[in-house]
Amino acid sequence: MGIPQMLFSPWVRKHDKPGVPLIPQAPSTIFPQSLADLIEICRTRQPGQHLHAAGSHWALSTAAVSDHTFIETHDPNNFFSAMGRTLYNVVPGCLADEFLTVLNEETNNPTLKVPPPTYFWHFESGKRIFQLYSELDEGDAANPNSLAALMTTRFGNTSFNASWALSTMGGAGGQTVVGALSTGTHGGDFDRPPIADAVVALHIVVDGGDHYWIEGSNRDNKVPFTDEKKLHALFDNVGPTKFHVIYSDDVLSAARIQVGRFGSVYSAVVRVEPQYGLQTELKNTTWEAVKDLIAEFPNSSLFTQNFTMASGPTIPQRFLQIAVDPIPTNNGNSHIASITRHWTLPLNSVPPSPGFPPVNWSPMVNPAGRPERVGNRLTVPLTAVDPLINAPL
Repeated sequence: MGIPQMLFSPWVRKHDKPGVPLIPQAPSTIFPQSLADLIEICRTRQPGQHLHAAGSHWALSTAAVSDHTFIETHDPNNFFSAMGRTLYNVVPGCLADEFLTVLNEETNNPTLKVPPPTYFWHFESGKRIFQLYSELDEGDAANPNSLAALMTTRFGNTSFNASWALSTMGGAGGQTVVGALSTGTHGGDFDRPPIADAVVALHIVVDGGDHYWIEGSNRDNKVPFTDEKKLHALFDNVGPTKFHVIYSDDVLSAARIQVGRFGSVYSAVVRVEPQYGLQTELKNTTWEAVKDLIAEFPNSSLFTQNFTMASGPTIPQRFLQIAVDPIPTNNGNSHIASITRHWTLPLNSVPPSPGFPPVNWSPMVNPAGRPERVGNRLTVPLTAVDPLINAPL
């Protein structure tokens, strides 16, 4: 079967005025279903046919707009299947044996009281943020192809049978993860870098159809993440073009935030951390009372409010948002402003949501947010996916 394509159809961003498409007739919109499709699209590009990948059309800017052909990794109209799979062919299939050994040594410690500090998730570029955080929360230890299952089988290390989370996100979950990270999306977390810094590796298809696995030179402990021989054995025969492996911190940095100019991203590996809760505080004040404190980062009271848990520990503030009403009050002398702050809480300290039954995939007490934000799994067993989004429902 050929690659799905639409000619001279409207191209609309999610937040455009209804009935007024940004581009009334896009010359071509293509919906790749696989790595091989993406290679073929880039390999057979005609002179003058400019390609640009788009995610979920969530951006307010024109960053994803092409002047000719759109490559849609996740059709916002849900007519065509998304490239939204979670992948297990590289993680764990191509991980270096040295890396697995060190990962086991770092975590297989009888004195360890909490899940390990990091885990790794590999997914296609059409996966949306809310889909990723739902899968991360569920974890994949029950999937026999997962890194967690491999660590259990090879080392007897069950530390990775856990629930996971992105270390930070923007203000919404509707974007594709790759669309968010490649445009430098960030939220109000001021104590950590944006989501792009969680990227460990990218698989990118470039003009002409060659494709590249791009990864940092090594981890902090100087152990390679993947095995180059395994990567070549997996990808050398995918499509008629060449496959390349680059281990370079500089190239990975350039490829992370590249707004579609480096090539079309097929997949990404991100580093994630154990799932956590968020304590939120919302207070009203005025813009005039806080505006001068912003420039005093990180020492002003806007950024230094600690939260003390009932059990005793004090947690530093991680997030700040200031929303300002542009319409003045008090005879035009002030503007109402609201300040939102977040603190990270241990997951076991978050109480369940009253009135919400536990989700059907977790035998434990469900923390507030899980039944509402993730909910019950409709696609079973764990390895099953919905054919339209190529991800669990």
